[in-house]
Amino acid sequence: MPGQKLTTLSELRAALEAADISDLAYSFESDGCGEVYRLARESGRWAFYYAERGQRSGLLSFDSEAEAVQYFFQQITSDPSTTRTWLRTHRSPKT
Repeated sequence: MPGQKLTTLSELRAALEAADISDLAYSFESDGCGEVYRLARESGRWAFYYAERGQRSGLLSFDSEAEAVQYFFQQITSDPSTTRTWLRTHRSPKT
């Protein structure tokens, strides 16, 4: 997926699926529970941040959806712990 030019949230969703990114690793709706990469429309701009236990870190703001989704995709795909494969192999077994 490197070099892939994404311009919309719907294209981003499809690219995340194709890249094996777990839907537990991100949210477009709320900060979710646990730790998630977040992309949201706030005050007419696009906000990117990492949400952990209700706290935001790494907050960046973008004027355009295209800039925001491109940055989001770059960040989440550079974190190997966001893939379904990684989660399956590193998840603690239920006891």
